[in-house]
Amino acid sequence: MPKLPSSIDVDTVSPRVTADPGVSVPRVSAPAAAFQSPLGIAAGELAPGFEKLAEVAQRQENRRDTVDRASRINQYNLEADDDFRKRSTEQDFSDEKVLNEYATSLGKRRQELLKEHTGSPDSQANLAIRLQDIESTALGRAAAYSTSLGREKVLTTFDRTLSPVVNRATLNPTRQGVDSALVELETTIGDLKGALDPKDEETLRNMGRENIALGSLN
Repeated sequence: MPKLPSSIDVDTVSPRVTADPGVSVPRVSAPAAAFQSPLGIAAGELAPGFEKLAEVAQRQENRRDTVDRASRINQYNLEADDDFRKRSTEQDFSDEKVLNEYATSLGKRRQELLKEHTGSPDSQANLAIRLQDIESTALGRAAAYSTSLGREKVLTTFDRTLSPVVNRATLNPTRQGVDSALVELETTIGDLKGALDPKDEETLRNMGRENIALGSLN
């Protein structure tokens, strides 16, 4: 009976395949997009569109802010002018109380317009600066007008007071009469001193002395 070969007699065969150094195996790589989810791909494709929409929205917001800001600036200008004309017609702007009431009214209206503007922080800051400029200009004009009215009142009062003094110097052109008239002149200027600046005070004094001197020569 023939003898069967045992495991000792059979050569062991390795399952590892030895690479042939003369043969190159091509390397296959998949694109990165192949590993992305459909949602990720869609988001990447839509990103430029979203950026464009954001730019358009920002421009629209800026346009709305600019139009509203310009409207309120124009409104404040008109209201400040109307208020000034009304008060100058109905009230005496030489009175400091009237001037203060006008300033209070402007300040209150400025705050109201700022609160009504719902623009961006930058737009609100720009509006605040413009409204403040308008208010400062309006108050400067009102103050100058008040000063002018006050000066006219002082000059009118001085003329009315000086006239009889000059007449007395005319009627009594003696040294004593002229000296008395000059004393009255200084008294009159003293009464008006609180409403005069140094330049106006000196102008009225020189004018009074000249009139008294001319009156005593007639």
